[in-house]
Amino acid sequence: MTAGANRLLRVLVDGETGVRGFRPADPDAVRDRLGRTGYTSCLAVAVRSSDRDLGLLVVAAPEGAALRPAHHQIAEEVARQVAIGIEQAALRDRIQRHAAELEDRVRERTRDLQAALNSVQQLQGLLPICAWCKKVRDDQDYWHDVEHHVAAHTGARFSRGICPSCFKIQANGDG
Repeated sequence: MTAGANRLLRVLVDGETGVRGFRPADPDAVRDRLGRTGYTSCLAVAVRSSDRDLGLLVVAAPEGAALRPAHHQIAEEVARQVAIGIEQAALRDRIQRHAAELEDRVRERTRDLQAALNSVQQLQGLLPICAWCKKVRDDQDYWHDVEHHVAAHTGARFSRGICPSCFKIQANGDG
């Protein structure tokens, strides 16, 4: 592609590229500037999103070439597609930022839950307990009070009290 052909189509977005010194929404100034540089036929189509102007699509033809109404229709469609692409890129960026925030929140919540899980120890499986004295056998065949076993496996602490049934038995001297 020749240098002249490279200049034939320029998309101006947020004033970043294209003809310098012009605001993107200033098509007359762009046409004047292009006319001074040898492009006698040009058209400028606004690139608009649903809520704002994004820039200009400028199509310029060198001296002797004429841009017809069909070229204008094509330029309008290209400008519409460019606007859609820009909006989609902005939405994609927002979605990626939101996804990253959600991933950070999930990681933080997972850390919190893992810390809570690490602090909670559970009794699992069958618990071998003596039918008479209620002591619990551990994995090394030692027998411990239920309170000792539960405290060792859950971190629970016990307080002492007496239930009403046992109180009656002890008060009557039957125990």
